[in-house]
This record gives sequence, structure tokens and C-alpha cells, in this order.
Amino acid sequence: MYPILIVVPYRNKLSYMKYYLLAFMVFAFGICKAQTPKEKDIQKLKDLSIEWMDAWKAKDSAKLESILAPDFRLVFTAPTMKVMPRSKWMPLSLHGYDCEWFKYLEFDIRVYGNTAVVQSEYEQKAILNGTDRSGKFLLTDVWVKNKGRWQVVHRHSSYEGK
Repeated sequence: MYPILIVVPYRNKLSYMKYYLLAFMVFAFGICKAQTPKEKDIQKLKDLSIEWMDAWKAKDSAKLESILAPDFRLVFTAPTMKVMPRSKWMPLSLHGYDCEWFKYLEFDIRVYGNTAVVQSEYEQKAILNGTDRSGKFLLTDVWVKNKGRWQVVHRHSSYEGK
């Protein structure tokens, strides 16, 4: 941040105080801008997306249970197109789908009240039951806020490859 220089024409002490008060208000409002509820939700959804993949990588079943809604479904397109319910995804993610590293490359998050669509570009180095599943993905997640808590209900995963 750069220092602010205010040139005040000399009039009297009251004029100086008005200019200093104005400068302080401009400075304070510029730094202390409060996030709107929508901006808070967007940041929370970004954080939860990362926490979800951290939990998968760490095999943290309790964290996964809290993030995934009971009716969660995964739709994926590679190696074949399938719909996988939560009851099949959870055991696979904990035993057989191992992540060495991941990173989100970009997020586009849209919030519509208690529903949100999180689109992201994502990259990982991982193995699924002995098969390399490293590469880039385009992910679309649908999140729902229930009783003040966000949970993911749907993920569509398109595999770009390495």
C-alpha cells in the first residue's frame, strides 16, 4: 500500500481537521469493506471444495461424511460414462482411489439462494485401483445449504487427460 498525500490549502485548524477526517474515512472504508453474504458463500464454497479433496487425499471419512449430502451422486465420463451414488463413491474414495496431489486451477462459483453451482478446472496425480487417473478435469458441483451448512449433492466430472 502506498502512503496517501493530501495537500490542504491553509485556511484554519477546522479546515485541516475536515480534510484529515475525510482522508481517514476514505482510507477506512477502502480497507474495511465488508463482504456481502454472497461473497462469503462464494469463499466458503471455494474453501469447502478444497477441504473435500484434502479429506479424500487424507482418507478422512468423517470429513467426507460432513461434506457429501446423503443423496450425493457422481457422474463421470471416463473411462466410461457412469453415475455413481454416494454409497459406492465413499468406499472407493477411501480404499482404492489414492491421490498424491491435486490443485484447483480455476473456479467459477454462482450462488442462487441456498443452491450453488461450482465449476472448476482441476488437476490431480492419482491412481484408481492400479490405473493412473492423473490429469486435468472439468468439474461441475452442485451444493445445497441446509440449516446453514453447505453440502455437495452432485458432481459431474469430465476427464481431459494428461
